[in-house]
Amino acid sequence: MSENNQTIGTPLDLDIDKFLFGGETKEETQPLVEDIFEDLNTTTSTEEIVEEVTSTPEPEEEPLQQVVKVTDYSELIKDLVESKEWLDVDVTIGEETVNILDLKDVDKDTFLLLKEQQEAEKKKELQEKYISVEGLKDEDKKIIEIIKNGGREIATQILQSKPFIETIEEIEITRNEEDLKGLIYQSYKSQNYEDDYIALKINSMVKNGTLDDEAQKIIDQVKFNYKQYVENSLKQIEEEKKQVESQRLEFRKKLNETLKTYTLEDKDKRSILDTATKYDADGRLEAQKLFDKVREENPQLFIEAVMLLKDPKMYETIKTTKVKNNATLNTVKKHIILTPKTERKQGNKISPEKEFDEWFKQV
Repeated sequence: MSENNQTIGTPLDLDIDKFLFGGETKEETQPLVEDIFEDLNTTTSTEEIVEEVTSTPEPEEEPLQQVVKVTDYSELIKDLVESKEWLDVDVTIGEETVNILDLKDVDKDTFLLLKEQQEAEKKKELQEKYISVEGLKDEDKKIIEIIKNGGREIATQILQSKPFIETIEEIEITRNEEDLKGLIYQSYKSQNYEDDYIALKINSMVKNGTLDDEAQKIIDQVKFNYKQYVENSLKQIEEEKKQVESQRLEFRKKLNETLKTYTLEDKDKRSILDTATKYDADGRLEAQKLFDKVREENPQLFIEAVMLLKDPKMYETIKTTKVKNNATLNTVKKHIILTPKTERKQGNKISPEKEFDEWFKQV
């Protein structure tokens, strides 16, 4: 090896390709936030609005009156709960306690009071789940947001890059010449340059006093690409979450239409809808957990569920056959049921001597 290779510096064990050449710059978009309650914070009375309609009255007729019914906010409440803007809770009004989704004829004053209490509950819930981000870098805050939005797998991939980024940041602070040479070597090597060429370039930088500046360019590029990587990952997981939520609500509406064909109470319908459409903190449906539970605790029911899902016609045939077999078995049982024998009256009983005489006559 030539003398020039002596000044390459110690190559750093860094995966530089990903953040040196893989970064993308995407235009950031600021989501629009619309306050759906903007038109509610007014002082308009919630009593029935009576509007007199004046017209030329017929003789001896009273002026006509048009009564405008107060808006019912119960449907809006259901939408807010289903979209998770509001919490699904029980509400006590006077001495009566009902689920918030079962409220009927909700006027504006009641709605605004519920809104105030919902905001207080949301604030309390956030405080209980609060994670301090004080002193964290912007990228670390975004990683936390990714995890909160269900992107644990993506966050894990990002965190695997953290040691590399921390090494880069340390080099930027210490400015050790050997580390700067090693960083530059790694950058050129990732572009498939030969060692002799890289050594000449590094020697030239040292001689011209540009080594520090060239290393800083690499550091800036890597840090920028890492920042974009985190931001794009957060945008991706937020978009995916919106799509999943949109699909969930659409699916819930379809299920709700189907449930209308069954004679069930509203609370039972809601329970079924929640089981089929609501995800827990781990991103799993209650229906999925029930399926797993049945698999472990009730093999027969599990097999029937699998048959029903895989081949409904086969399941129907098996169930019909089973019902017929049960009916046949019941019929057979009825046919072989023994009844107590009828006791003979003593007066009709034939004596042994008479039975013998009758037989002897036949002989």
